[in-house]
Amino acid sequence: MAGATPYVLFADPSQSNKFSIMKYDGFNWAYYGPPGFTSGTGSLATLKAYDGSLFVTYASSSSNGTISVKQLPASAGEWIDLGPVTADLATNFLTMDIFGGKMYLAFQDSSCAGGAKGSVMVLR
Repeated sequence: MAGATPYVLFADPSQSNKFSIMKYDGFNWAYYGPPGFTSGTGSLATLKAYDGSLFVTYASSSSNGTISVKQLPASAGEWIDLGPVTADLATNFLTMDIFGGKMYLAFQDSSCAGGAKGSVMVLR
């Protein structure tokens, strides 16, 4: 939610299961930003509203487990790639939060020698 406005992030069947966001205006749900905004499918998606923008993180199914981070500013109609954060992961868990203007990503990588490893990254 951003203020009192609910948003949902979901794998959109009408967009080949790429992610889309919808916003509820009090009467109807409508796409917010371009539908199917990811380059492929993904998993472990997180949506956060912060300072007038929406932020999304997800593990990309088409890029060897790369964690993707995107921003949709309120003033823009297009997503901004904040970059792939990591590559070649076997990501099992992924979450994101924003606090004090910094984005925190926490994830587990089970491709590490010796077993799964938890990591936290700070962005912005």
